[in-house]
Amino acid sequence: MLAAIRIPLTMPLAYIENPLDRRANDRGNAEWITALRKSPARRMVKINGDQTIVAGGVLDTSWREDSKVSVFLGMDSDESPWFACGSAEGDNLRDLRGLALEGVLPAKELGILAQARSIIQWHERRSYCSNCGQLNEMADAGYRRHCSSCGTDHFPRTDPVVIMVVRNQGNILLGRQQPWKQGMYSALAGFV
Repeated sequence: MLAAIRIPLTMPLAYIENPLDRRANDRGNAEWITALRKSPARRMVKINGDQTIVAGGVLDTSWREDSKVSVFLGMDSDESPWFACGSAEGDNLRDLRGLALEGVLPAKELGILAQARSIIQWHERRSYCSNCGQLNEMADAGYRRHCSSCGTDHFPRTDPVVIMVVRNQGNILLGRQQPWKQGMYSALAGFV
């Protein structure tokens, strides 16, 4: 039989906001994107699987591009362009989930990292056309892949999910996965 455990909310909520304007109507303008890549205000997030580079508790965004995959994420409120690329390496790699649990970075930066991780992993896994098997190319600053062989366009998936709270007289049911840190619980969730 399961016993009720009272757990105070001690961790900040992560991945709940993203301040970037993705500029969907502008991302197809290659000259504009090229100018943004050269901007001194440009920020670059490097992703390696579920890890990124954090130095001294601060997200390191000063990188120059050295990856075949560099995606325009959007513009922040200061009109600084943000990009993401793969192949982060080095001693300062930190796991994204750990950063969220430890409250190392602000929620806005965690939201940007979630977007970066998602789109970079999509590119790393979708290099070939699912229609004809030929190598396809990145387009629209990273939010489309185009196959020049058969003309098919591929877009990132959006998978619907449910997040639920089971309540009973002021109590809620939480779950946890065995690999999680002790004391870490979550609302019930799953893909639809």
